[in-house]
Parts: sequence; structure tokens; C-alpha cells
Amino acid sequence: MKNTNQKNSSPFAKAKLILAAIGLIFTTENAMCQQNTPVRNENMGFSTSAMVSASGYGGRYVPMLYFKRNRQTYFIGPVIQNQKLNFAGFQFNYDYALVGEDAPTKADNKNVELFCFFTSSYDFRALLGKRALWEEHMANSKYEGDPCKLRFKSVSMYGGIGLKIRILKNLKWINSIGAGGYTSFDFPGNLYYNASNLGLIIKTGISFDFKK
Repeated sequence: MKNTNQKNSSPFAKAKLILAAIGLIFTTENAMCQQNTPVRNENMGFSTSAMVSASGYGGRYVPMLYFKRNRQTYFIGPVIQNQKLNFAGFQFNYDYALVGEDAPTKADNKNVELFCFFTSSYDFRALLGKRALWEEHMANSKYEGDPCKLRFKSVSMYGGIGLKIRILKNLKWINSIGAGGYTSFDFPGNLYYNASNLGLIIKTGISFDFKK
């Protein structure tokens, strides 16, 4: 009888050991997954910037709201021209941190961030800038209309790199430069000004995080 009980209990003991090992494996994997899961760094804020580009619309100001998640930041806001403070359209920006505190490999200097960006604008009532108007008057004196009264519809897209420098805890100074171009719709024609063109965009401004 003693030998029979030992033989019958042996399979149950092995089964218990197997179940315990499986449970340990799942517990270890879950713990590792929890440790490897990245913490989401989310934030919202406000930025304002001044820019010039190849569009010929002169200096423009862009106040924007943004949402940041880890390395990516999304901006949206209106475009206000320096020319008569005209509300010209809307702009969307996308930033991606390359080096800095929001990048996976954090830099030693957390006060400086290198990023790449993509920006797209839709202008539905833009005015020509002062330089474009001057060129129009000088090179196209036979134009019968008044170029100062013209309103333009256009889409522009640019991409490039930039640098963010922390000034205060939640305040950063942002500078960027990129290349791209624009194209116009319902173009009036008979103008020295080009309906589409390629060139640079230069921006400078500040951003403020709502929380830290």
C-alpha cells in the first residue's frame, strides 16, 4: 500500500510543480512589461511666433495652442499678417524632438532641445506684403488694378529643423528654419507676383507649458 500511494501521488506533485512554474513565469513577464512600459509625458500649452516665408505675404504672427505627447507636439492657430493686422488663415505645426529631455536618450543639458518640424498653412484672405507690393509697382506698372486690395488663397508647406532654449521653468525660446513652398488658388493673373514658388521659412517665438 505504501508503494502504491507514492506512485499515485507522484503525478500530482509534478503537476503542482509545473503549475507553480507557469505562474512564476507569467508573474515575471507581467512585472517586466510594467517596468518596460514607457510613461506618457503629456502636456498642453500656448505659443506665439513671428515668421517670414517665400509666400510674399510679409511678416506674420501665429498665436497657437499645442498638445505635446512624449517626443511629438501638435500646434494649431490663426495667422495674423503684419500688414494691417489682417487675419489671413490658419496654420498647423508638427514638431518631433531629436535631442533633449523629451527624447528617449535624454541629453545632459535639459535646457536645450533640437527638433525637426513640418508646418502647413491655409490662407484664404491674405494680402501681399510690403516688399511684394513694392516689387509689383516697380516691375508691373501697367497693371490696371490695385494690388493692395487683392486677397489671395493659398496653401504652403515647409519642413526643417529648430532649437528650443529654456528661459524659465515653463517658458522656452524657439527658433527654426526650413524649406518648402506655396501655391495659390483663383490667382488673378497679370501679376509680377508668382502664383507658386519655392523658398525658405524662418520663425522665432516663445512657448509656455501649462503644467510641469
